[in-house]
Amino acid sequence: MKPCLLAVSVTAIALVAAAPASAREDTAADIVARVRDTLGLAKIKEHGGMRMTGTTSLLGNPATAELIFDPAGRSRLTVNGPISAVWGYDGTTAWTTDFSGETRRQWFHEEEDIVLRTLIISGLAFAEVAEKRFTLDKARSTDDVVCLAFSLDGTFTIGHVGIDRSSWRPVAWSTYIGRSVDSWILGNYVSVSGVTLPMGVKQNAKHTFHPYFNMHSITRMIADPARFAMPSAACNDVRFDPAAPAALEMLKAPSGDGHLLVKATLDDVHEGWFIFDTGAGMNVLDTGLIKELHYDRLGVIPIDGVGGAFEGPMVRAGSLHVGPITMAEPLFMGVGLAETSRALGVELKGALGYSLLARCVAEIDIAARIVRLHDPATFTLVGGQWSPLTLADRSPGLEGAIEGHKGIFKIDTGAADVALSVHAPAVKRLKLLEGRQTTPFAMKSTGGVLHGFRGFVTLLELAGTRHEHVYAEFITDNDGSFTDGRSLGNVGGKILADYTLVLDYQNNRAALVPKE
Repeated sequence: MKPCLLAVSVTAIALVAAAPASAREDTAADIVARVRDTLGLAKIKEHGGMRMTGTTSLLGNPATAELIFDPAGRSRLTVNGPISAVWGYDGTTAWTTDFSGETRRQWFHEEEDIVLRTLIISGLAFAEVAEKRFTLDKARSTDDVVCLAFSLDGTFTIGHVGIDRSSWRPVAWSTYIGRSVDSWILGNYVSVSGVTLPMGVKQNAKHTFHPYFNMHSITRMIADPARFAMPSAACNDVRFDPAAPAALEMLKAPSGDGHLLVKATLDDVHEGWFIFDTGAGMNVLDTGLIKELHYDRLGVIPIDGVGGAFEGPMVRAGSLHVGPITMAEPLFMGVGLAETSRALGVELKGALGYSLLARCVAEIDIAARIVRLHDPATFTLVGGQWSPLTLADRSPGLEGAIEGHKGIFKIDTGAADVALSVHAPAVKRLKLLEGRQTTPFAMKSTGGVLHGFRGFVTLLELAGTRHEHVYAEFITDNDGSFTDGRSLGNVGGKILADYTLVLDYQNNRAALVPKE
């Protein structure tokens, strides 16, 4: 397993009530070795792998679950229900085949979540390679439960694990990844072929797709590495019409707002205007339209809005037609867009984001209001160079720097009238408000009200381009999508207007092609 991912640090909520520490003088290494022996981790290596099956839930629906893993920590979790998904880790790359049908590499906290879940359930967090990453936390330990703090190198994840002294089995974990606090409760341990695993797992988190696992079967297996490999990123639910123009039909909002509005058709009959938004993690339908069209609610999805978190329904349409593309049975999340429609002066049907972009190559000229969609199998880049693209949280990200501070910037075409929004953790960590002339602001947005300060950064670098004296928003809120600690901020239309942005999600690459 990749060293940086075996360094998960877990901080945070106190799993174990503080009480007078036990008189035991065991070291962390002693405790880890005892847990390792109790769980039979050596037997996992001897068997070559294990398979656990049971039940869980996904997006509010009952589902079946299958978790397979090997001694190296490679894993694959398959969840099947009305909506299905797969999460995997091949020892180097974490990936998912999402509930919308897209296969993509996982980055940052999403990658850590996949690795950490397997380490916790399998007990492989206590493998010999991880021994030095635990320290004894006497303040949280009691006579019944010993508490260890642990950290996995190169990640933002930190936390604690509580271990029952009578059985030497882990009973509870608390993890902190960025600002997300999770707790895991393990119980009903069963031994099979010398390996002891928890049949009951409960997870309490702000956003979680599966809050519990009730396992009913554990078997040995021969772990073929191919079972953990990431599948092809190509989607089989999309058709390209080679005779149709690549350029989409566009509309400029009567309000003068810079949003890119494109025409799309649902179920071959319901035509209307959608915001074309790289910041949308899924395709979106207005909740009023969902009621009007009587779409069945398939589940509920947690959404991180700009102003805070909320939930939206999941629905499936018969088809979505956008320019040369037709998607079969696309999933949408529901968001109320009535207020946005009034502000723009146009009735919005929804927004098109990751679920569309994952199936094509998109050329986006914000200033000229041109969007072209191409088949990834036939597209050739002209006039620019590809740069590495991350897709953390289903949003495109490019490498860059603020005044010499390097990091990843999310690319947000939905913020057409913004140059740069710096995320709250970066504002605090880099002390970007100190000595800078700014003015406060509060702006109503999706999920609540966004707060921060506005001012200038002397230099913004993005994918090899340089921009001086950039007007920026410095976000200070502690909730919402701008609390992502892995990326420095969002880059919007005021920067992108000087380029044609080319996004190729299936090949994890993007280009900023300068305009002549």
